[in-house]
Amino acid sequence: MKSRKITYLYYKYFFNSNITNYFNLRYNYTVNFLLKIFPFKKNVKLKDYTDLKASFGSHIKEIREGKGLSLIEVDQRCELDESYISKIENGKKNIQLSTIFELSKGLGVEPRVLLDFKI
Repeated sequence: MKSRKITYLYYKYFFNSNITNYFNLRYNYTVNFLLKIFPFKKNVKLKDYTDLKASFGSHIKEIREGKGLSLIEVDQRCELDESYISKIENGKKNIQLSTIFELSKGLGVEPRVLLDFKI
């Protein structure tokens, strides 16, 4: 009975509060709870796209600098904020397909050019 009560409390806390506060709890309770709630295989490593985001961002920066555009100029051409574009170039943002189209509009290239980069 105590196990169910703890699970319920974690469940309630997880869905009713900030997720970062939830993951600051002790590691073993977090892992056990997540294994009960989310059905995924054990020993599966989550993919890390840090290198991919960094490569894509540096490619965007090369295109922008090659055209002689500043972040502010790209910002004015498309509907993206200059700080957001900077975060993309630094590999800190995981972007959506619609963002790729906005970037291509701002840089004056076709979307396929943005996706033609080496990983």
